Amino acid sequence: MSSIGTELKINVRIDRLDGYKMSDIDFTCEFYVYTNRRVTMAKEHMVKADDDNYVALVDSSKLGTGTIRCRVTAHIPDADFDDGIRTEIEEVNTGITIVR
Repeated sequence: MSSIGTELKINVRIDRLDGYKMSDIDFTCEFYVYTNRRVTMAKEHMVKADDDNYVALVDSSKLGTGTIRCRVTAHIPDADFDDGIRTEIEEVNTGITIVR
């Protein structure tokens, strides 16, 4: 558990990328609790730890209290789609709960 106002470092890793590394694809992360408050972060605004891990720096005071969830939207090259891109959306529980 963390208190409101804690600045969090959340590691983001996407599996099942058909041989691509995270550094090869475009993606965004939306961190939220079950309220109308969200923090959306594009790949270029995260810290690259290595080719398969990015770290999002999130100020919990922008989210409020509750368990933080993350929706990752990845755009993966795939020749089977008309525009050459397949969109994958994953939602995960970060395991981080913000309290007052």
